[in-house]
Amino acid sequence: MHREVYLKIANLSVHYLGMTAVLGVYIISAIIARPPLWALLQNTFIPHFETSTAWAVAALGLMGTTISPYLLFWQASEEKEEKNSVVQADEVGFDTAVGMAWSNLLAYTMIIAGAMMLHKAHADIQDISSLSEALKPVAGPFAFSLFAIGILVSGFLAIPVLAGSTAYAVADTFGWREGMDNKVSDAKGFYIVFIGSLIVGDIIDLMPQISAIDALYYSQVIDGMLIPVLIGIAIMIGRNRAIMGKYISTRFENIFASLAMVVTLSFSGVILFQWLL
Repeated sequence: MHREVYLKIANLSVHYLGMTAVLGVYIISAIIARPPLWALLQNTFIPHFETSTAWAVAALGLMGTTISPYLLFWQASEEKEEKNSVVQADEVGFDTAVGMAWSNLLAYTMIIAGAMMLHKAHADIQDISSLSEALKPVAGPFAFSLFAIGILVSGFLAIPVLAGSTAYAVADTFGWREGMDNKVSDAKGFYIVFIGSLIVGDIIDLMPQISAIDALYYSQVIDGMLIPVLIGIAIMIGRNRAIMGKYISTRFENIFASLAMVVTLSFSGVILFQWLL
């Protein structure tokens, strides 16, 4: 039974890895956009801070989409289904490090491509169609096609991950049977939440009064506000030897996590303070 589950998860992982590799088109898009090298290096390694609400919201949203809370549920649940033990903890740590390095490289090149193709042209993006129109004259047909492929693949990756993360989180909360290796009849609650999340997402997308771009943007800001809570819980669990045994978090991990918690709390505090003024 465990071998069958492993093969199902492995096949699913291969598809996800393949689509993640396709996102390398963003790296090509960033190169084709030809950013000024000196300005790129300067803005990459020299921190830039502002006290405006818009800057703090954008910074918090960036952290929210990088340290995405829903990914904690998704990755932990998928690893549990695939490994079914902690004997492969070192392997999981290596996989996570490689995955985070790749995802942050992609995020970095997305920012570069977006800055050169959209921000430089002062494009006002309200939906995907306005994004397409803004990209064509600025990026050219080749870069536009690469950027469009990246957006399409990102959607295919995000839809099951977001819906699955919600289903895993709700199932864990209520103690339901969970996992995509189960039949629908064996994990009804899990699949109801999974399919319900997809339906709710479709309804929101079809509502003309809600901008899909704004929904994507501010949902990541909310994710950023949730980060300190989840990091705090993770630190307490990671330091608890009764729960983690010999796999307790290291001092470096605790310091790094605490720093991320303080930074996101600071951004949230700045935003709330300025909104209350």
